[in-house]
Amino acid sequence: MRKDEVFGAISIGDPKGTTAVGTAPPNPDSVTVQCGEDSIQLNVDVDLLGIGNLIQPSDITLGSCGPVGQDHSHLLFETELHGCDSTLMMTEDTLVYTFALIYQPKALGATPIIRTNGAVVGVQCHYMRLHNVSSNALKPTWIPYHSTLSAEDLIMFSLRLMADDWQLERTSNVFFLGDLINIEASVIQANHVSLRVFIDTCVATLEPNMDSVPSYDFIYDKGCLMDSKLTSSRSEFLSRITDDKLQVQLDAFRFAQETRSQIYIFCHLRATAALPDSEGKACHFHQKKGWISASGNDQVCSCCDTGCPVRKGRSLGPAAPQYSGNAFLGPIVVQQPATDIMPESSSTLLKAEDNRAAGVSSAAVVIAGVVAAVGLVCVIVLAPLTPHPTIGEPKGTTVVGTTRPNPDSVTVQCGEDSIQLNVDVDLLGIGNLIQPSDITLGSCGPVGQDHSHLLFETELHGCDSTLMMTEDTLVYTFALLYQPKALGATPIIRTNAAVVGVQCHYMRLHNVSSNALKPTWIPYHSTLSAEDLIMFSLRLMADDWQLERTSNVFFLGDLINIEASVIQANHVSLRVFIDTCVATLEPNMDSIPSYDFIYDQGCLMDSKLTSSRSEFLSRITDDKLQVQLDAFRFAQETRSQIYIFCHLRATAALPDSEGKACHFHQKKGWVSASGNDQVCSCCDTGCTVRKGRSLGPAAPQYRGTAFLGPIVVQQPATDIMPESANTPLKAEDNQAAGVSSEALFIAGVVAAVGLVCMIVLVTLLWRGFKPTVL
Repeated sequence: MRKDEVFGAISIGDPKGTTAVGTAPPNPDSVTVQCGEDSIQLNVDVDLLGIGNLIQPSDITLGSCGPVGQDHSHLLFETELHGCDSTLMMTEDTLVYTFALIYQPKALGATPIIRTNGAVVGVQCHYMRLHNVSSNALKPTWIPYHSTLSAEDLIMFSLRLMADDWQLERTSNVFFLGDLINIEASVIQANHVSLRVFIDTCVATLEPNMDSVPSYDFIYDKGCLMDSKLTSSRSEFLSRITDDKLQVQLDAFRFAQETRSQIYIFCHLRATAALPDSEGKACHFHQKKGWISASGNDQVCSCCDTGCPVRKGRSLGPAAPQYSGNAFLGPIVVQQPATDIMPESSSTLLKAEDNRAAGVSSAAVVIAGVVAAVGLVCVIVLAPLTPHPTIGEPKGTTVVGTTRPNPDSVTVQCGEDSIQLNVDVDLLGIGNLIQPSDITLGSCGPVGQDHSHLLFETELHGCDSTLMMTEDTLVYTFALLYQPKALGATPIIRTNAAVVGVQCHYMRLHNVSSNALKPTWIPYHSTLSAEDLIMFSLRLMADDWQLERTSNVFFLGDLINIEASVIQANHVSLRVFIDTCVATLEPNMDSIPSYDFIYDQGCLMDSKLTSSRSEFLSRITDDKLQVQLDAFRFAQETRSQIYIFCHLRATAALPDSEGKACHFHQKKGWVSASGNDQVCSCCDTGCTVRKGRSLGPAAPQYRGTAFLGPIVVQQPATDIMPESANTPLKAEDNQAAGVSSEALFIAGVVAAVGLVCMIVLVTLLWRGFKPTVL
């Protein structure tokens, strides 16, 4: 007779759900799972993420277990259901064994970088619990004493994530800092007297092992929610409604200095007879009322601040049973959104509203277009008549935080030679006040403070600012760095770190009449000055290389288009080269860690790394050099912003110009952007620096350092709770048809500018304005 026939239920069956969820929508077949009666078997594709970067066997484990077999395309894992750090969770109907397939890429070669995200792939095996099918249909005339004890001892403890209304289980395990995590502890009783459940202790870890390090004990002393005592914490027990359930709201947190976002919770639960004097407590701290009990008897919480002694065991009669057990919850994913945003225009909204197209008439669009056209003509007419200011208001200052900060949390005043910032202590607009020791402007701390603001002030060249020049502007960039420290004596944080980009833009000096008048002679000294007026720049470019990229945010797997250029005035034609480039995590090229990806006077060494797609593009014009850099992050680092410093050189654009731009091709070897591959021969052995040689007027050489950043390389969510295997891995972004809100906004702005411009022009003509040539 089969086991399922004896008990009238399926004792084991196919898993209800197994899911493989990676970092960059992996191949749905990258992980296949077979759940057996007492074991589990996984086949893992070495192209786990489906992006062509093959995983190394040493980088992936099932819990703490490595693969037991391997062929050219798959890794095999096999273990008993209780092995490899699995966890068992029981519900009323099922037994659920949960495994964690952990992929943690190591740094590439001797570099400090990685090109794929780590991932935790959740795998579950679900089995129906044993049931007595006839228990509700037949009532025997007698029950043996031993059977009675067995039935009464059949209780189960569980922990569940609940929705905001506490009516249903939450369908997602993904949270963000600032969210409240609803956890419900319950005891399921069969043939018992009514039981009251308590949570004695709870510990949070980063691994599915309650003894792992780091860990955070947020409930201890038999029911004291100590997390509620931390600064600005909103954690609390909710008032008890039923005896068999206990609800706690936990303020979401992450472990400080950790990249891992999954958290596992282990709690020791206890159930006692639901009597007025039941031994147990569920206490949280209220900032005004002190310690409060979920059951209303606040006096039981009096020991939470001093330490609650463990009571000696006492004799419990049949009416006062006590039961205890452990329950597990996880993984809970607490996300860290992008915090490092490139400065944009000060008019940029901090939150982009989703404005649906409202059906704009074609007549309105035509009118807007006509007004815009007139305005543009007006601008062209007025532009030559208006001298350029030598310095002016900044074109853009931006305050972008981690959780939609208050738009007024940072105000900026750019002066002629200095900058002043007022920073609200509620920087993120969520009520968590920042500490002055946790925020700096570059390397500079605040120079003043009142109850609600911090003041920063410095010269434009101070506090690790960077200067970037374009044809028309000087741009000073500052980084306001917020790095929260762990709360009190705990290892946790409740706010994301943030890098707030601030820029001051100034118009460069121009000779207004330079295009209108040509002098009959130019002094030699002036000629030299004009020829020495060259500028180097680095820019992020769009995919078609025609325009500058409007965003500095990338994801691992993206290609970063960087264009180096030399802007020349009255020069002979110059050819630009990139001699060296270093990437850092700070706006300081000497900071650590750093990654030299171009060196030896033009060798793109990053292109030699495994599966790298980095390369120089073939040179089209002499004054520009284009490089595609395979996006990367620094290993073991939570910071996502990267700063790039390059040493550029310009030489006369002659056939024998000294310089190279070389990248490594997997089949062709070293390739030059200019076609003369022989100059790349030293890239593998080390290129010697040539001694200086006499350069005549036809062969000048110029050098300079250019800066680019911050570039934000995002790490998407990688730690996902197992869900149904048919869950789509990528939700397509279906755009609404019709006229976009962005197009309407741009048309409106241009139209407004055109109207103002026409009014100014009419006024000038009315007054008989006559332009003066300088």
